[in-house]
Amino acid sequence: MTTMESLRYTHQILLVDDEPSILKALARILRKLPCTLHTAPGGKEALQLLAESKSAFSLILSDQRMPDMDGASFLEKSRKIFPYASRILLTGYSDMEALTRAINKGGIHRFLSKPWEDEVLLQTVTEALQQYEVILENKRLQLLTTRQNRELEARVKERTAEVESQNAALIRANHMLEDSFYSTVRLLASLIDMSAPELAGHGRRVSETAAMLAGHLELDTEEILHIEVAGLLHDIGMVGSSPAILKGNPQTMNREELQRYRKHPEDGQSLLQLIPRLDHVGLLIRCHHEHYDGQGFPDGLAEQEIPMGARILAVANEYDRYLHIPELSTEAIRQMARQQDSTLDHINSETLKRQAAANRVKLGAFSQFDPDVVKALLDILRGQGISGKRERGLALEQLEPGMKLARPLYTTQGRFLLPYNTEITQELLQRLKQIHRNEAIQEPIPIISIR
Repeated sequence: MTTMESLRYTHQILLVDDEPSILKALARILRKLPCTLHTAPGGKEALQLLAESKSAFSLILSDQRMPDMDGASFLEKSRKIFPYASRILLTGYSDMEALTRAINKGGIHRFLSKPWEDEVLLQTVTEALQQYEVILENKRLQLLTTRQNRELEARVKERTAEVESQNAALIRANHMLEDSFYSTVRLLASLIDMSAPELAGHGRRVSETAAMLAGHLELDTEEILHIEVAGLLHDIGMVGSSPAILKGNPQTMNREELQRYRKHPEDGQSLLQLIPRLDHVGLLIRCHHEHYDGQGFPDGLAEQEIPMGARILAVANEYDRYLHIPELSTEAIRQMARQQDSTLDHINSETLKRQAAANRVKLGAFSQFDPDVVKALLDILRGQGISGKRERGLALEQLEPGMKLARPLYTTQGRFLLPYNTEITQELLQRLKQIHRNEAIQEPIPIISIR
């Protein structure tokens, strides 16, 4: 493609010179371009033509030495009428003062000396028109962006109004405790248990760690519940996948498996979209593989664009993977040993794995993970800053109405029953005792101490 062929529009060009022969010579050269040529014998006539024009001019080419008004003065005035037009000044080498003035006040883009070379002039004009097209495209994109931002803002306001209206109609905390909600969560957790036992244990551990992190970061009770449930179900999109995908280690997957693995956050959200109370949980699941630096998936979100709950899930998920996937755990231990220039033989194996997993998460701060969440994990692992609510362990028979769970409640087989901060009611206590007769509940049961 030649330079001239790269022009996308038909342009309006104004040629200004007091010598008709010069205007004819310029017109002869520029007729090769996709343009409409206009001529004027001087600055005053040219300014009138510009002021009366109904079409925008892309380029104005003027001679410097003209009677009544020189080219520099004319270009300065023309700039007020068409500020985005490219401007070219024809001048002799002796007119440096005029050239400087034209650059400073007239905003010229190029100048050509007389006599000119036809090819140089044609090339200069073509490049100026290309520059003008870039300006036009930028203006178009700015207008488009402004319009889209307004539309997006309107949709956001509309959606925000809908959410606020829905929230006003809900009885937030107490309504979330209804048995139908927990039955749905238990059903989904049981689906994972039956279809992929590897994910079930991972989900329970991530749920507990994520809830602890959310408590340490002092999120509100409802958000902690969402995070806890999202941790329990965060890999539901992988149900039915191959063993390599279920292990969750991308390094062992082929291309097809990796594509399926990278789609599981979206699939997980899709599975929960039809359950109104799990829509926010679905969002957290969709975003739990986003990276703090924007290099994650599926949407490439970064920093505050990622919901806090998803940032928490990302840390809890990675910590558990490096703690329980043998090959990842081994690599993390080796990496820590290289950093400390030690074999680390003297450290207990379980302690070593925890230290290595924590070290792996720490290395991902600011890139893969939110540094504040990483700090919260390290504080908790050091036994610092754990939720200020004290807890005590009670047997099921010691529970009384009004007590609240300090941590999620599971059966001894790992089946999810109730989330953190659930208030024990008389009806709920009777149901727990009935469940306990068929499948033992994990005791002691952690209760928040009010003293």
